[in-house]
Parts: sequence; structure tokens; C-alpha cells
Amino acid sequence: MLSLSWAASRPSSAAAILLAAGIFSGPASAQTATADLQVRMQITGGCAIENVAPVDFGTEALLTEEFEATGSFDVRCTNALPYDVALSNGANAAGEVRRMAAAGEFIEYELYSNAGRTIVWGDDTGEIVEGTGNGVAQPYTVYGEVPPQTTPTAGLYTDTVTITVTY
Repeated sequence: MLSLSWAASRPSSAAAILLAAGIFSGPASAQTATADLQVRMQITGGCAIENVAPVDFGTEALLTEEFEATGSFDVRCTNALPYDVALSNGANAAGEVRRMAAAGEFIEYELYSNAGRTIVWGDDTGEIVEGTGNGVAQPYTVYGEVPPQTTPTAGLYTDTVTITVTY
């Protein structure tokens, strides 16, 4: 009988394994820690000139009449940022007269900010176009005009006008 009472008081090998594995040890106490992660981005005021399309007067034989053409560009500025758009007189200007050039000869032209071609678009006060950014591209049309004039020698006449956005 002694061997029987000892066997009854001793845990079974399966119970000993479960105790060692911690299954009978009771519920585990879960611990947590938290912290805040800051996410940031600084927006500064800025503008970009995009999608520039030239003022192309096409191909003509004589400059005996007025020729009109348009070009365009977009200005994209930070939302609520005021800006001004100016156009230079070009690389071949003679004072305030804009000119396209080829081989030392010139064709005079003018650029306007309105379809009626009454407001010269320049880079002086009163000739600039004002705007306010809205975060998306804002389109601008440049209205060009070549007045009647003496026709120069045949060739490709060009000029480069600088667009300046001041903000």
C-alpha cells in the first residue's frame, strides 16, 4: 500500500509537463507603452512657371498687314500667395521696342495681356499682371501682334522673352 499512496500523491508526468510549460500558471499580465509620433511638413511660399507654349506667327511672305498669334504658360503658386507676372522686352529689343531677329535684320512685334491687344505686357509697373496662388496651375495667354512694316530678308526670325514671376 505504501507504493500506492506514494503514486497517488505524485503528479502524473503529463501534469508535470503542463506545469513546466506554464499552462497552469494563470493568466499573463499584458503590459503596454504608448508615445505620440509627430508628422510634419513646412510649406513655404513659392511659384513655378509651367507648360510654356510659344507665340508663333507662322509663315508669311510680306508684312503688309497685321498678324496676330497667341502663346501661353501656367503659373502655379502656393495657395493665397500674391504674385506678379512680367515679360521682358526680349533679347533683341531696341529700348521699349520688341524685335525678332535673323542675320542682323528685325521684325517688330508686341505682346499683350488681353485679347483686345490694348494692354502691353511688360516688366514695368502698370504693365505686369497680378495674381494670387491657389495651389494649382493658373493659365495665362500671351496675345502677340506683328504690325505692318517693311518686309526684311527671308529667314526664320526669333526672339527670347523672359517670363518673371515675383512673389
